[in-house]
Amino acid sequence: MRWQYHKLTSGAAIYAVTGGYIPTCMAMIGSIIPDLMEMKIIRHRTATHWPLPWIILALVSYETCRLSPNVWIYIFTFICIGALLHLGEDYLSVTGIPFRSPVSIRKAWRLKCWITGFESLPLPIRLPLSSRTARIAGVSRTRISSTKK
Repeated sequence: MRWQYHKLTSGAAIYAVTGGYIPTCMAMIGSIIPDLMEMKIIRHRTATHWPLPWIILALVSYETCRLSPNVWIYIFTFICIGALLHLGEDYLSVTGIPFRSPVSIRKAWRLKCWITGFESLPLPIRLPLSSRTARIAGVSRTRISSTKK
């Protein structure tokens, strides 16, 4: 997914749950942090897309905020939740995210709900693309097979 889609999806989910603008904005910022942390130093969808540290950070910050309310911890909690939503969105793609080890994407878990890289297609058409649905959408069969490798 592109950054703007991560921000829109995460922002919509948080706004639907909380109805607040601050949590929504913080989750939108958090939704691009896993990709921002890479900065061409770390390979994409490896250590920054490993869910365990993000889950721990979100739980610790939530519990800290619950025990002693602080606006900065509240903000940090929704940034972590936004990052977790980013990982959930990437989990739905063909490439997936690493669950067992942050080192290798080859052992990634994935749901294969959509193929990334088809930004010209509207979002509803990105759901499981077979050769038949690809013909309907106007995507060549070779482009689909090259993304499944």
